[in-house]
Amino acid sequence: MMRYLLVLLLTIINIAMAAQAQQTFHMDDHKVIEELYEEMYRAMIAKDTVALGRILDDEFILVHMTGMRQSKQDYLRAIANGTLN
Repeated sequence: MMRYLLVLLLTIINIAMAAQAQQTFHMDDHKVIEELYEEMYRAMIAKDTVALGRILDDEFILVHMTGMRQSKQDYLRAIANGTLN
């Protein structure tokens, strides 16, 4: 009986530690995404296409509310020339 309780206790501790580690990892990911999102908007306002080029994936596609799709290169050009403000 004592062995059973010990195994149960260790299992519960292991599950709790795994859940805490996963939550910490999730919070770290959330923070990174939040920081990149803010950096992206600062770069858009400053028309910093170098920073945007670094932040955005090469496969990035902007889908406008009208349904128009714009590649990363077209999007960066529109930011640089003032089409998108």
